[in-house]
Amino acid sequence: MFGFVQQCIDVYLGLSKVGVGTLKKVATPSIDDHQLKAEDFEQDGYLGKDAAKIIMKMLYGARLVRFELLWPICSLARQVSKWNKACDKRLHRLVSYVYCTLDHSLESFVGDDPALCHPVLFSDADFAGDLTTAKSTSGAYLAIVGPNTFAPITASCKKQTCVSHSSTESEIVAAEQGIRCEGLQALTFWEFVVDLLSETHKPIAATSGDTNTAKPNSMELNPYSEKFEPSKYFAYTRPRGPTVTDLIIAEDNQAVIKIIQKARSMALRHLPRTHRIDLQWLFEVCSNPRVQMRYVNTLQQIADLMTKALNKPETWSHLLDIAQIGGGITSAEKGIGKPIGTALSLSDACCSDCGSVLCGDCPCSWS
Repeated sequence: MFGFVQQCIDVYLGLSKVGVGTLKKVATPSIDDHQLKAEDFEQDGYLGKDAAKIIMKMLYGARLVRFELLWPICSLARQVSKWNKACDKRLHRLVSYVYCTLDHSLESFVGDDPALCHPVLFSDADFAGDLTTAKSTSGAYLAIVGPNTFAPITASCKKQTCVSHSSTESEIVAAEQGIRCEGLQALTFWEFVVDLLSETHKPIAATSGDTNTAKPNSMELNPYSEKFEPSKYFAYTRPRGPTVTDLIIAEDNQAVIKIIQKARSMALRHLPRTHRIDLQWLFEVCSNPRVQMRYVNTLQQIADLMTKALNKPETWSHLLDIAQIGGGITSAEKGIGKPIGTALSLSDACCSDCGSVLCGDCPCSWS
């Protein structure tokens, strides 16, 4: 993604008509809104007509490999129709951070059998983080986790539809959104992965007189027939073993965990009308033994990256390390030196004699 991120910076520099020298080294991508002047929120911004071109291009890369950029990008995207001078400053800070972290990407490591891994959903929300509307933001981070495995899958950042009255209320809304939109789908997907690829978890073979699921009469069993459907055949005939996959929800608010365990809350009876969520559905889902909600310390809550502006470099670096977002194995911060190959500009990565891309020894030196 190095080339794509560089394109995002070039688009910004071209539309804003500023030089690359204005992009200073910064530790975080966000500015504290309290540091901005009051008149910045009232004056029209310079990039009002071109902001969407820059933000939407950066959003593509953020959704793929730069999850830490979701909140600053989404917060700017909400201001496209009412762009002001404060948005110009936020966008410049964001592009400055991206310019300083060109080699950053998403990393993962896998060292376990699929049966030993489980989907883990980190869910969090801020409280009245929007200074204008006082609405909260829901954040989620999904990964496959095992004893020697941590593979990030996806992340989300979504503004809540109405004002929450407490942090407990906003985090319950965030948990419901994360479980419904990301968690349950990942649980179903990982069940198939365990059945197909696990070496330790073997399905129970079906006997001739035992069928796992009643097959429809119209299903074609001949694989050479034009009406044969592999997906339907697999779904109805594959052997099924005992389920060993659980969905783990990492929550840093103990009040939320207690409410879910009690399966009732008199103080949150208004949520079906305000936030349009059904708490009874959430209680029923979390009562299933395969859905476990566990407490995680706030310092280990990865979803914090998707909920608010973090301005402390120490906290930001710590969360990036946990989320497996960092420089590549050839970056300077990993101590191996300057990136090679596609991590360089094309002119620097090519041999001046033969024009080959340098990924090791140049073909000119072969003999």
